[in-house]
Amino acid sequence: MSEKRPNVLWIGTDEQHRQTVGAYGSVNCVTPNLDQFASESMVFDQAFCPMAVCAPARASMLTGRLPSEGSVISNNRMEFTVPFMDTSKISLLHTWVPDLIGAGYRCSHVGKWHVMPIGEEDRPSLYGFEGPDWAGYGKTWEEKDFQMYRQECGLPPKVELEEVLPALHPIPSPFSPISARLVGPVEGSLPYFVTETAIRELRRLATKSNSDDSPFFLRCEFWGPHIPCWVPEPFYSQYDPMGLRLPENFNVLGDNKPEIHKNFWGAWGISNYAEAQQRRLISSYMGYVSCIDEQIGRLLGVLKELGLADDTIVIFASDHGDMLGAHGLYDKGPF
Repeated sequence: MSEKRPNVLWIGTDEQHRQTVGAYGSVNCVTPNLDQFASESMVFDQAFCPMAVCAPARASMLTGRLPSEGSVISNNRMEFTVPFMDTSKISLLHTWVPDLIGAGYRCSHVGKWHVMPIGEEDRPSLYGFEGPDWAGYGKTWEEKDFQMYRQECGLPPKVELEEVLPALHPIPSPFSPISARLVGPVEGSLPYFVTETAIRELRRLATKSNSDDSPFFLRCEFWGPHIPCWVPEPFYSQYDPMGLRLPENFNVLGDNKPEIHKNFWGAWGISNYAEAQQRRLISSYMGYVSCIDEQIGRLLGVLKELGLADDTIVIFASDHGDMLGAHGLYDKGPF
């Protein structure tokens, strides 16, 4: 690494189970690019997310504060969501981003944001980030920029799905179907689009850095493998559902569980599916992981192509994991 201040490339995933990464002992999922990255990096094997819910975990990563220390404690917009906060007013979190900008870094964010539970008002630019500025959780597959990108690729703006597995949640789900084969090439998928956008930002930041010697911080956050798992080939068929090694507590509620555990046992209606259907969801999830892994490899490849690998600190982290059928729970379970 040179004498100048290092760039930072932060790569994040959404709801990725720890054991879907080969470097963490995966028995089913293949992640060659993350494994190669891990072999050249410091790997944290005693690290824990501050809270197993998206917005609190993401807020903590940007503030350095635990949810219990006055950060976000829920995904929902309620009076208790942020302690001491009147949710009728916007009260931004104190993050480290302004300090990084003050130190001369150009900061850009691409992908999922979802830090404060205040919907469209919550966006990266409020904290000083450059980039496409997709707000809140984001509309993901309905995002206007994504649909325009698909058209530029010669594809229909809206995706076509096959082998759909609907969500049977008693409350109408925004994530239905929860699993499907995405028709068309991998270039038409959401992970590929996020990576293309991040590569464009990386090239722009690198050009600026070369002109005035200023370092950059680029944050690339994928929406997956969080459901819905709409996965293109060859990744959708990469894992044989019936060949998966499942945990001993797969779909087993167990005895003497808290009432909240029992209530969430049917979340998304997945526990009502036959085992073969549940295995199909898990295999789609793992195909999603491998699809994202390939895109991470592309992004790291461009970093090397630009001659920035030796001058850039690269961080990979997920916000939290997924139950993936353990104790009959999926998503974040009752957490």
